[in-house]
Amino acid sequence: MRMLLCFCATLLMAVLFPLVSRADVSIVSEYQSPFPGQPLNTVFWDFIEVALADGGTMIEVQDRDQKMGCRAELYYDEKQALVQADAYRNVRGDEVCDARRYSAAKPAILSYSLVPGDWLNRSLPFAAVSEKREYAVYEQIGTARFTANLEVQERPVSFAQALSSGMIRNDLQGGLVKAEKLYIVEVKRRGGGGRLELVLQQLWMEGDRFWLFEAKNGRRSWRLAKE
Repeated sequence: MRMLLCFCATLLMAVLFPLVSRADVSIVSEYQSPFPGQPLNTVFWDFIEVALADGGTMIEVQDRDQKMGCRAELYYDEKQALVQADAYRNVRGDEVCDARRYSAAKPAILSYSLVPGDWLNRSLPFAAVSEKREYAVYEQIGTARFTANLEVQERPVSFAQALSSGMIRNDLQGGLVKAEKLYIVEVKRRGGGGRLELVLQQLWMEGDRFWLFEAKNGRRSWRLAKE
């Protein structure tokens, strides 16, 4: 049933919106190989935005060179909160869809997809929040569904620090990043004994509507400057 719904949604979007513009946002991601000594796998992702009749937005995330065998359709409400993610992947020649819904008031972590579509679900344009926030979210592995406790906190970082750590790359981002107010946002999962595990890290610029850099589970991604 879930696969059928995903297929129908894709078909409906193709009928209603047959023409799409060039990518609204482009991302380059580097993936670590699970095998030691192997080179990084570089993938370019195009985020193509389509306005929906209900005031929300659907973003089609496409692998530009079709290296990964996966894509995603991300659905946002009128306040730009991610409320549904349909993740597609190729399995033995067939495209399989995993569709999941998210609370607009909590971080959306796409733990089941290689697409860099994780979203903080916070007010935009970005403005710093000093206090730590905690959330209880549902996660699913296979058929098992459980509650995870997430902690979100951010801190300012200088342009020089972000540049030296590799979060900013002038060769990819050109004049996209301004030497103004930058913030690192970290999402951590609280495990047994209260131990915190880093789940997601993003770099944001104040007043922006999309992250500049993100890191998660062997993946590092940078938002590209517009051509």
